[in-house]
Amino acid sequence: MNTFNNDLPSMNSRRFLHAAVTHGRRIFVLGGDAVEMFDIDTKRWTTIPSMRRGRCAAVVLGDDMIVMEGNEAEQYNLISKQWSPLPSMNTGRDGFAAAVLDGKIIVIGGYNYSECLASVEEYDPSTGEWR
Repeated sequence: MNTFNNDLPSMNSRRFLHAAVTHGRRIFVLGGDAVEMFDIDTKRWTTIPSMRRGRCAAVVLGDDMIVMEGNEAEQYNLISKQWSPLPSMNTGRDGFAAAVLDGKIIVIGGYNYSECLASVEEYDPSTGEWR
């Protein structure tokens, strides 16, 4: 019978309403403006540089972790370990989902503090534009 053995250490900080993404054998957990990285091989959590502000959704595209909230977005290059801003989304939103499709970032739904949204936006890193 298959069993689950949870011998993983706890994160350094408690979190809720956070996002998690993977890159190679690392898991990145983002919540508030803080980010922690879990290395599967060493089974250790490490704090990486904070984001400019708290974010809601995250995706990994190549060697970049892209995080979004409101109408703002920024990226963390997983090689250089540096944050940089991205162009603003067209619609401010919270509580939305994000995914990567064909090398582009797709942002779906959410709410804008007055209504739920059905809109979808796409970010093309080759042009640096949201549409």
